[in-house]
Amino acid sequence: MKGQALTPSVRNLAKRLESKCLLAGGSLVVTLLPTHRRLLQWCITEDLLNETALYGRQFTFTSALFQSVNEHLEHLGEPRLEQELARTSMQQARQGASEQKSVREGPRAHRVLRAVQVGQAQHTYTFIDTDWRDLDLNDYSELVVVENLDCFYALHEFSLPLAANALVIYRGDSVYSEGASKLRERWQATAKPSKYFGDLDIEGFRIAQHGGFQYIAVPPLAWFSANLVAAAYTPEQHERRLQLQLSAAAQAYLDMMVREQKAMLQQRLSRDILPDPLMWIPVISNQ
Repeated sequence: MKGQALTPSVRNLAKRLESKCLLAGGSLVVTLLPTHRRLLQWCITEDLLNETALYGRQFTFTSALFQSVNEHLEHLGEPRLEQELARTSMQQARQGASEQKSVREGPRAHRVLRAVQVGQAQHTYTFIDTDWRDLDLNDYSELVVVENLDCFYALHEFSLPLAANALVIYRGDSVYSEGASKLRERWQATAKPSKYFGDLDIEGFRIAQHGGFQYIAVPPLAWFSANLVAAAYTPEQHERRLQLQLSAAAQAYLDMMVREQKAMLQQRLSRDILPDPLMWIPVISNQ
């Protein structure tokens, strides 16, 4: 069927071939691979070549052919080969390109879910879906990432020490994890503190260590020891203890879990269960 846009993979191949063809003086002989044949088939379908192009083991690509390809792309309302395809559907529409889902970012690729303190009231928050690129990271002194969504929405129920200008986000699931990950990566370049508030099991400490967090929220060790739960400690997590290299303060919590074969979920750290405020301890020893 005529009038079809190049797929992203065939377009990238054509772009590379055009560049090589120019460097070779306007003519490039290529031994045909399946990807080359897909490009030739598109040219045949769009009446830029005849079917004999597919008959041999080799084909000579020319600058004249790529000029025809670019002119035809413009006729179809598509960008020329030398133009990059835009990465969002809105940008692709402005560019005149047909929607190419395999190269564009999802609409939530940069979205994060933030908890923002309301006015001067303590423990009162509103929750905002935002593009993290719209945030000026200079406005914040610390990044706090909350593991579980139910605890994130119930943040007011936890005695979690937060700076007045803390940037507090949900760690993310299938909806927000990509944006949260990109924000955390950019935040690391600021060298400002990043803190993790989540389950106090082996997996929680593993996430804190491997995620590059500097601090993790914990209750006093004595209360932690007295309130551990066996159901929160699984055999799979027991094996992951070997992946951890923690600070002395964090190691004390890990040793307690391993010795007791028990752990603690984030939900049990709420103010109505835990009488003391939570505190931040270093995740690894050089902090």
